[in-house]
Amino acid sequence: MSYTKIGYLILGIFFVPLLVILGFAFLTDATDDYDTRSESGATIPLLPDNVAVFGSASSASDTSASNIWFQTGSDGQFRTELTDPVYNPVFTRLDRNRFGIMRGKELLVRDIETVTTTTLSGTVDTNGMMHGATSDDGSEALLVSYSGGVGTSYTLTDGTRLKSQYIPHMGFGPAVSNDGFALDISVANDEDSRVICTNSFSYLHDLSQDCIDLPGDRRASFPMVSFHRGTPELFLQWNTDSEQGWSLYRLEASGWTLTNDQSTWDYDSSTYSVVTNYFTRDGKIYFITSKKRGIVSFPFPTTDTTEIHMDYHDVSDLIPGDLVSVTFDGPIANYVFYRDDNVGAGQYLTSVNIDDPTKHVGPWLIPRELLKGTGYYSFQAIDSIFLNDDATLVSLGIDPTTFK
Repeated sequence: MSYTKIGYLILGIFFVPLLVILGFAFLTDATDDYDTRSESGATIPLLPDNVAVFGSASSASDTSASNIWFQTGSDGQFRTELTDPVYNPVFTRLDRNRFGIMRGKELLVRDIETVTTTTLSGTVDTNGMMHGATSDDGSEALLVSYSGGVGTSYTLTDGTRLKSQYIPHMGFGPAVSNDGFALDISVANDEDSRVICTNSFSYLHDLSQDCIDLPGDRRASFPMVSFHRGTPELFLQWNTDSEQGWSLYRLEASGWTLTNDQSTWDYDSSTYSVVTNYFTRDGKIYFITSKKRGIVSFPFPTTDTTEIHMDYHDVSDLIPGDLVSVTFDGPIANYVFYRDDNVGAGQYLTSVNIDDPTKHVGPWLIPRELLKGTGYYSFQAIDSIFLNDDATLVSLGIDPTTFK
């Protein structure tokens, strides 16, 4: 054997074990960091065995990594499934046991009772989920997805049939009626919020558009539609350089007709914080606020309303950490948050009844077994989560027999 080979052998005998030891120490540090919670975080209990949840999670650092669909039963059993990645894999509830999500042109319907997935074919390609909306009675859903770079795909479904439509802009304020009339809202010009347009369709009718040209120098905020009185009504808040107020419109055969216009608006962002989500449900309007986490609600105005009286609930104490996601499920807001400056150190769930925030459950630590991904550097962040057992719904003040 040559001296060169002997030298390499000696170096190998010395350095290989050293590299193994250093590598193990590095991985141990990473694992310790992943598993370590602060003393205050460690006091938050684990999700109880009798609480049933269904949800989805995606890699916080690698968009090519698999998504995770997870669920637990009220018997304490849990299961996970790795699935092909969807950007922002947010599910929408279709009924008590079924949830929908778009992947490409297909609607995937997950049945958590039979633990099966069925596929419905659509006509519009998608490249990631935004969010979803459901009708007041829970019978219809409208899934909103990214499409074509700057466009939006809308998929109307009741879980057994669907209709997809493409709109070449980024829409907001999606709404759907109990009889399957879908509608979104857009600003005609991204730099000028004086023209508000609505795009509507149904299973039997293709896309149609109606626009509202706001008077003077008014600019619109928080436009949203409600179907609770049968005929579609649109609420929006407006601002000018010198005043602010709100307007109410009703959709008629000739288009949107102004039915109420008031030059008063009492929402104070310095008091309530900045609005990050807003929607209507069962004849009420909801604002979900961010830095100072809270829920603001008030009745959807009528033609006789002159003043809006807002009801505010601060829920900051229920969400002691940085927000990962919030899923709206009928009257329930499911907040997922993390502490300790590290999503991988633990994600927690607090659920609140938005109609009565004094009724809430959590916070609970989500079991790590539900979020096992492709390694520490590809830990999974929860994108959507839903509660499904009767006892927890009752704790939230919700009748399980009527909840969809």
